[in-house]
Formats: sequence, C-alpha cells, structure tokens
Amino acid sequence: MPLVLVMAVGPGERLGALEVLDSARVFFERPYRVVVVDDSGEIGTWRALARYSEVDILHNWRRRGLAGLLASLQRAYRHVLTRYDFEAVLKVDTDALITGPGLDTDILASLHGHPEVGMAGSRSWHPDWARRLEENMPMWGPLIHQAEQHGYRRGESVFGGAYVLSRRCLAALDAGGFLRLTPSGPRIGEDVTLSLCVRSLGYELHNLGGPEQPFAMAWRELPMPAREILALGKKVVHAVKFSPNDLASRAVFARARRRAVVPLRSGGLDGARTVALAHRTARLRGWLRWRAIGTQALREDRPRRARRIFRRCIAIVPPNLEAWLGLAASMLPGWLYRLLRLARVYGIRGLRGSRPR
Repeated sequence: MPLVLVMAVGPGERLGALEVLDSARVFFERPYRVVVVDDSGEIGTWRALARYSEVDILHNWRRRGLAGLLASLQRAYRHVLTRYDFEAVLKVDTDALITGPGLDTDILASLHGHPEVGMAGSRSWHPDWARRLEENMPMWGPLIHQAEQHGYRRGESVFGGAYVLSRRCLAALDAGGFLRLTPSGPRIGEDVTLSLCVRSLGYELHNLGGPEQPFAMAWRELPMPAREILALGKKVVHAVKFSPNDLASRAVFARARRRAVVPLRSGGLDGARTVALAHRTARLRGWLRWRAIGTQALREDRPRRARRIFRRCIAIVPPNLEAWLGLAASMLPGWLYRLLRLARVYGIRGLRGSRPR
C-alpha cells in the first residue's frame, strides 16, 4: 500500500470529507487506503463515509473538537502504523481538496529522492508560533533545543491543511512517544507541534508548495481562483470552505473530476460507482447553497420565499432535519418567529455570560 490518506471530520464538514474521498478516487494513480477520524457526532456523516469501501472509520464517541485535533490525528497515525504496510501518509483537512492526477505518484517520487525528509508540504514560518512556543518553554524547551541542533528555526512548520509524513518518520515519532504527546499551556497548531517533533528527531521539512510543485495552500481561502489552480496543474489545495463563493469553487473542481473519471484501479472500484457518489455530493452542495439563501430569507421576514426554498432543500436532501425546521419556521406568524429569534439570541448570550472564566 504506497499511500494512506488520513482525515479528521468535524460537525458540518460532511461535504468537504466526501469531496476529498471522491477526488482521491478520481486522481490517485496507485492503490491506497483512507483512515477517517469521525469527530462529527453526526449519524448522517457516519453513514455517508461508510459507503466508501476504502475507508476505515475511527469514531470519537466523545467529541474532541478543534482543541483535540492533535489527539484525533495521533490516534489515526497509530492505527495506520499497526494496520498497513505503506510508504507515506497524506493528511488532509476537510477544507482541502485533491485537484489533479498523480498527486500520490509525485509524493512518493519526492520522498524517494529525499530520504532525509520526514514531513513535506507547504513549508512556512510565522512569528506567532515562535512566540507561543517561547511562552511555554517548560513544555517545548527540551524539544526546541534538540530540534535546533538539526537546524530548526522556532516557528517553522509545514502547513496543516495538507502535508505528507514518511513511514520512517512516522515510526520514529511513535517510538519517541510523540504519537501520545499531550501538550499543555497555550494551544499550538498540530502542524507546528508535529513539525517541531519531526525536526527534533533529525528529519527534514520539505517544501512542495513552489510554483512548479503540486501544493497550493493558503489559510482562509484559496490562494488563487479555482480555474487558475486547474490551469497551473496544482494537485492539492487549501482552503475551499462552505460559503457561497467557496461552493461555486467546489462546483468548478467537481466538473473537472467528472471530466477525469476513468475506470479505477484500486480496491475493485469502478467509474460508475464514483459517478453515483459524485451525484450525492452534488446534491449536498446544492443543499448547503439553498440553506444559506433560505435562512437569509427568514432573517429578512420573507416567509413565502423561505418556504419555497426549504421545500426545494427537502426535495434535494429529503431526510434533513434542518430543512424541515426551516420550513416549519417559514410557516410561523412573523411576530412569533421574531420573538423566537430574540429568545434564542438572548439565551445564547446568557449561557455565555454564565460560563466560568
């Protein structure tokens, strides 16, 4: 098994997770497996993931959330080490996306050409991470001093939207106890934490985010328009989220996947199966788009428009509680709906004010 794809899925991230899986099916050239940590707490997300035969699902029965992302990924990496014979792990976020053919081949070729590399992706440095590390030297000091002996610069990392770990490096992280590390103090991103651990072991961080390289990474939005990404031949991107503009970009990438579908080679999958799953994600994109429009119509006191939109949502994704609640809200008298909205707003404020500091 040359490559294992690893992903943690939180609440409201179903579409992102499914489109990552669809894109891997279309664009990976070699056999692969997927390990997903389901941190969503959503039965619909679990059922959707279970349709993919290449996926191992690890459930967090108690949600860890963003603060527990490192622990979720550590669990996934330990599972990969004990379960598979592989050459590399590709970790992706649900707001990342595989956009071009042969990403797996490029990753493996890069690692074969640079055996000293432990972690690869879009390499960067940020002063905030350096400051946070230095604010908690009792926790990070020994690792920092060890990493600096190998040329580490405080605050450097491989960006966490998508990155690669070699098998040798991942096994060394496990042997060194880093796959059970529990940080204390101010929260440090899991990508910064793992980059520091990798460097402390003497492995290099490698950049795959240059102009002629496959990674196109940015923090809050795509680094360039979707069509430009495709034209430049970029093969994995971040971030494409779930706003109306991002959904439009997702549709551009989905059309590119449909044009690229061929009979698949891994796990006995076929093109027809992939197309059927792509139709499900297209319906999910449509639901997210119309949900935002229907919610806005409710806020603008336009119940008839909201009613039509939520009926359309129910037609797109029938067993959807949110759509039915939206339809019910659109049928309430205007004064009652506004009263419920006020109660909700002040109720949330009251709960926030009552939390212990």
